[in-house]
Amino acid sequence: MKKILIAYSSKTGNTLKLCKNAVALLGDGYDVELKTIDEINTLEGYDLVVPAFWVDRATANRAAKKFIKQIKNKNVAFIATLAADPAGEHAAKVRQHAPSLADQSNIYKGIFLARGKVDPKIAERTKFLPLGKKLKDRIYESSINSREPNEAEFNSCAQFLKEIIDAL
Repeated sequence: MKKILIAYSSKTGNTLKLCKNAVALLGDGYDVELKTIDEINTLEGYDLVVPAFWVDRATANRAAKKFIKQIKNKNVAFIATLAADPAGEHAAKVRQHAPSLADQSNIYKGIFLARGKVDPKIAERTKFLPLGKKLKDRIYESSINSREPNEAEFNSCAQFLKEIIDAL
């Protein structure tokens, strides 16, 4: 049985919620450990390492990026939550940038994106960003209209993981 590590960074709980539910939906037959990135001491013995993070400026949040840089010679996939539509333009930028997060010694297996609810305090701060009004309004609207990941995303994330693990 392949040993899998999902190492998450979750600011408001969205990323953790997505990961917990996806792992539960995998069911028996999968050896998956779910830990915060701060709990990880070693990556030895894992067949797949899955950093899970919240998206900040079209990439992994700072703590997750630091963790990801430490991963070498592994199969790597990402799970991420973001305020924007996972099928939209912002998510496309995240997908495009994701492979460059992983060290070239790793085998990149893909990224799964799901919606995540933005902290209301952060949503309010977007009003004061030094950006053009149209862009600032779009960011603010996306923030206040954000939502937690849902059952369909839990199922899709579990399927994403299952396909990668079964192909190892």
